[in-house]
Amino acid sequence: MFQQLVPEQVILLLMQDNLDIACAVIEKVAVERVTADLEDNFGASIESRRRYREIHNSGPYLDPNTPHPSFALGLPDPLRIKPGGIQGLQAVVYEDFGGYEVWFS
Repeated sequence: MFQQLVPEQVILLLMQDNLDIACAVIEKVAVERVTADLEDNFGASIESRRRYREIHNSGPYLDPNTPHPSFALGLPDPLRIKPGGIQGLQAVVYEDFGGYEVWFS
């Protein structure tokens, strides 16, 4: 039986090239699945919000199909969401926590 040895550098180079391709494929599939899941689970809510914004340019959006929890009424003023959306101090909490842009309206 004839055995051919491949230099370790060639193996590492091939492995790195394939690793980049594999990660790109995995990322693409993950994004496609998450997008489909979001559309399946939140599509009706997103469409309801979009229709509301087309009719009402301002004012808070309240989903008529979602019961509003009574605990929100008992929150202290700094934690309570106002009709104009979250306040600057509230947004800072989210930004500091995850470093993500906050979008609540």
